[in-house]
Amino acid sequence: MMFVLNKITTYYKLFLAVLVVIYFAIKVQIIHIYSKDKHRYWRNSTKWATLMLKVFNIQVDIIGLENLNKNGTYIFSSNHQSLLDIPILFFVLKDFNYIIIYKKELEKVPVFGRNLVISPFVSVDRADPRNAMASIEATLNQMKENDCPIIFPEGTRSKDGKLADFKRGAFMLASRSKKPIVPIAIIGSSDVLPKGTLRIKTKSTVKVIINAPVENNGESGRSDEKVLMSKVHSIIKESIEKNT
Repeated sequence: MMFVLNKITTYYKLFLAVLVVIYFAIKVQIIHIYSKDKHRYWRNSTKWATLMLKVFNIQVDIIGLENLNKNGTYIFSSNHQSLLDIPILFFVLKDFNYIIIYKKELEKVPVFGRNLVISPFVSVDRADPRNAMASIEATLNQMKENDCPIIFPEGTRSKDGKLADFKRGAFMLASRSKKPIVPIAIIGSSDVLPKGTLRIKTKSTVKVIINAPVENNGESGRSDEKVLMSKVHSIIKESIEKNT
């Protein structure tokens, strides 16, 4: 009986989540017809994220927000455990002009894809190295307007919740930006919605640890990127180990 109830709860939450995505996608597209103001998009993205957390009954425990200057421009580097990491970070970083770099093929998704096209976010075609470099340049240009990229340097979601090795590609952007890199550790989101399953906990607390920014001198040599990557990886790994 409990198994059946859990299944019903899971599908009900997923149904609500789909409705929330569709509602905000359509709303933002309508707003875009009359106004191209990026801040309207961010406000609605944050509202979407907040509602998604309510749908999945997630309480977010934020630690270290005082390490950030609300007027600063950063690169936020986070571990990646769940599909819910994006709404979690949008909620946590609501005072910043956050942007993400997404896979271009997502633009083909009905309703939702058009929402990405009109967003301030940056698309990347992973199959085309020239496009990938163009995406880095586009992101760097947006950072001049105080936009703050969120990157997941593991490249994909963790299968077991553990921190995987970082991909160098993400740090090509980080090292060239000359902006401080903020290591962020998300703990517990893999328990809410693990990769490859539809098992959802009825109520969860996710901890988000925002570490002090790591200074970045903008050196873009391979060895410099590796040093920077290793330092950020170590900080996130230590944060996870201390809080689990």
